[in-house]
Amino acid sequence: MTKLKVRLVKRTPRGYDGMNAPAAKQLGLPYPYPKDVVTVNRNLSKKRQREVARHERIEVANLKKGMSYHKAHKVAKAFEK
Repeated sequence: MTKLKVRLVKRTPRGYDGMNAPAAKQLGLPYPYPKDVVTVNRNLSKKRQREVARHERIEVANLKKGMSYHKAHKVAKAFEK
């Protein structure tokens, strides 16, 4: 699996807390970052930034396995609880 880098950004599309290239592609959203970068909103608390980064990594792993965005997102959300 490709190691993903986390980039803190001022804004993410549609107000999401984080975003990744495969999800953006499935959602039809622009993603002006390299495919090996997940973005996290820098205005979140440090704790929430870590949670979102983990969520994005889990989501990417499942999207690369062929899962739909909505299913991959649901799986990643389960790890936040």
